[in-house]
Amino acid sequence: MVKLKYFFLTIMLLGIKQVVLCQEQLHFSHPEQLPMYRNVKGGGLDSLLIFVYQNLRYPETALKDSVGGVVSIVYIIEEDGTTTNHLIVRGVREDINQEALRIAKMIKYDTPAKNDNQPVRSQFAIHIAFDYREELKKENRIARQRR
Repeated sequence: MVKLKYFFLTIMLLGIKQVVLCQEQLHFSHPEQLPMYRNVKGGGLDSLLIFVYQNLRYPETALKDSVGGVVSIVYIIEEDGTTTNHLIVRGVREDINQEALRIAKMIKYDTPAKNDNQPVRSQFAIHIAFDYREELKKENRIARQRR
């Protein structure tokens, strides 16, 4: 395989932002068609963001300690859409890192990257933000609704 440029995507959770982070030289073919994730009608990055947000469980110990931050995970999207070879490239602390890793391992793309209409492996990065202040606000709203 030829060494070609490849895209990393960033998803900032809670900030509800999505941006192209960088391009790197990797040993994957440059996909003509990027992988597609569909969790809700319409799919795309918004759908992936919703999936991450709905499944995220903020670690109690991190919340108690008022700890947050961004966990960056790189993974391979296989030809069948599954994700493998998850690697934390930037973490916060063990409990938060493990929660981000748990979420990343749950992701399965409906359509893998393609070249010439043939599925190809691709590599992506996801950045999940843990904001304890937002989580505390959310918990307070839920507590008020229960009263």
